[in-house]
Amino acid sequence: MYSKNTNYSLLQALGNALVVTNPQDFVYKAKLPKMPFFKQGSLNGNVQGSIVAMTALDGNRVKFTVGFSNLPNKGSPFTYHLHVDLIPEDGNCTKALAHYNPFNHVKTAPCDASRPETC
Repeated sequence: MYSKNTNYSLLQALGNALVVTNPQDFVYKAKLPKMPFFKQGSLNGNVQGSIVAMTALDGNRVKFTVGFSNLPNKGSPFTYHLHVDLIPEDGNCTKALAHYNPFNHVKTAPCDASRPETC
């Protein structure tokens, strides 16, 4: 229990991310590739979908729209994360570097939907 309280306290102390550069009214879109990630598993074909990140007109927020289909029958709930860098054209995910974690959040506490900073 102590580590959970410590993590929550750290998150509250750090506050929101500072806006350094955020282009106004800009859209980034990532589409999942058509080639299957894995040749074996509990789904037929590949997971399909996209992630769209759109900056607000005031440049202070980013809205994410996420849509997936053909998810596997096993393994849920499915979590997601962002990487520090883009996945290059060759599709090598390791070149995308580590998970983006500007506040060094340690994931030991469960996600509390009423406190999005914990998720």
